[in-house]
Amino acid sequence: YSMLALPIFLFMKSKKGLKVYQVLEKLLSIKGGFAFLFIPIFISQLIFLPFFPEGTHALFNDWAFFTYNFIYFIYGFILLSNKKLTMFIYDQRRLHLILGFIATLFMFIGTRFFPTKESGEIAWKISSLLLSWFLPLSILGYAQKYLNVDNKWRKYANEAIYPVYLLHQPVILIIGFYLMNLNMNVALKASILIVSSAASVLLLYLVIKNV
Repeated sequence: YSMLALPIFLFMKSKKGLKVYQVLEKLLSIKGGFAFLFIPIFISQLIFLPFFPEGTHALFNDWAFFTYNFIYFIYGFILLSNKKLTMFIYDQRRLHLILGFIATLFMFIGTRFFPTKESGEIAWKISSLLLSWFLPLSILGYAQKYLNVDNKWRKYANEAIYPVYLLHQPVILIIGFYLMNLNMNVALKASILIVSSAASVLLLYLVIKNV
């Protein structure tokens, strides 16, 4: 993602990029303006999902997932590198929480009432896209309000975040591989995966740090 996005990042730091920021500042200052940024996400899935319906998380046979995450990657850089845009995320945190909550309710309850399985699945996917856009925005807004403080754990967590990020994927894959074929409830599998992966990653980090 970083290599592909580098030309975009360099452009956003140029004079023309500053003009793009000015347009975004006007657009996102409008209450509900972040919904406009959802449109590229929706279009990308509308184009690629019919051709790549199975989520493999691979580049060569899952362009829907790749494009989806690439857009989020670019948005993260653009939105969080501009103080005015981060302020708009803070200001609209309640609205984003409400929209994300509505999308979540609709996904789990409303989609049951569609006349066909296919229409219900389409509604489910659209709802999941909406909640995956608005809920993170809300979390970022509330994080600015409640987590924008310093304490003794911040420095330690800041040092740990990148090693933990690098370790979490292989650990999840290894534990998931052994859990996959076990005869147990899916919720129990997910709980075991989350707890054991988190504990394993933290333990590995502490061991590597102190070697």
